[in-house]
Amino acid sequence: MNVEQLKNGKFKYREKYKDPMTGNWKSVTITYEKNNRHIEKLAQRELNKKIDTILSDNINNNIDVTVGSMIKLYLEDVKNVLKEDSTYPHRIRVMKEIQSLLGKDTKVSNITSLYINKTLPHNHLRTYSKILFKWAYRNELTDKDISLFIKKDLKKKKTLQEVINQDCDERQYYTREELTNLFNTLSTSKSYYPKMLRLILEAQTILGKRFGEVIALYEDDIDEQEQIAHIYKRIYNGSVNTPKNKKSIDDIGINKRMIQIKKESVFIKKMYGIESRYLFPTKHGEPYCYDTARTILKRYGYKSNTHMFRKTCASLLAEQGVPLKYIQDRLGHEDDKMTTDIYIQVTEKMKKDQQDYFKNLNIF
Repeated sequence: MNVEQLKNGKFKYREKYKDPMTGNWKSVTITYEKNNRHIEKLAQRELNKKIDTILSDNINNNIDVTVGSMIKLYLEDVKNVLKEDSTYPHRIRVMKEIQSLLGKDTKVSNITSLYINKTLPHNHLRTYSKILFKWAYRNELTDKDISLFIKKDLKKKKTLQEVINQDCDERQYYTREELTNLFNTLSTSKSYYPKMLRLILEAQTILGKRFGEVIALYEDDIDEQEQIAHIYKRIYNGSVNTPKNKKSIDDIGINKRMIQIKKESVFIKKMYGIESRYLFPTKHGEPYCYDTARTILKRYGYKSNTHMFRKTCASLLAEQGVPLKYIQDRLGHEDDKMTTDIYIQVTEKMKKDQQDYFKNLNIF
């Protein structure tokens, strides 16, 4: 306890305590006319009472924490950890879904793992709820760690044969025949945007990069002499940003068809009088818009998910016998599970096709 004499002659007694909610040191004070041993003992008792009251209120506040306030505190805590232009906005959307299902005003102290398992569907929300309640327990917003008892996705796993026989919607990538039909459909259009989209999607299939990384390409990023594509940026929410992760920043080898795509794009730009450093611009010279791509694909009866062309790259490379490690490096994955899954699907299907071929072959 510290004592400070004020200008008016009185004495201010101060005692520090640690705020359990923030971990910061705070203080309480009390003022008396005199400073002697009797007053010091009296001041110490009163200051201790103040601290006990504050700490007691904090404990009671923890008991009354709602789902809404817990999620607000959680998002504030992870804001500087997650990637601001992609991962963090996604985390906000997920937390809003959880808040909507569990109830914004539901008290955290009343929530059990049984309630969560009954309320949340068997999908990614279960995984993120485990993360949320683990965080709440570690930050003393709840006195029990219910994350240990939240059940994960219980969807029945497909057999290998079921995976092989999946149609395009399920497997999330195109076969060669499907891809050729799609490109031919876009090529027959007389409009600028479908024609340019055809080149973008073919480039995405060749490069294996995200849509935003492909439409961010400048003409100079395609080096015809060295047959290299320089990937170091992406378009996100209409502006230029760094790629989603460090592995996506790379100089990758390209084939002659990619060089031809560049020439075709330059020709179309000249034909429409478009001056832009972007390889795949709009008519106004800005980067091609993701929403435009989605609209056109839907109009022609195709899935609007451009990420399928990135996965198609993985499947086509696997068909060519390209090693899995090379495919993973080209796509720039931090998590290689998606590439591995596609690789297994394609190679197993090739093996089955080979078996079927020999079953129907009469050698003699």
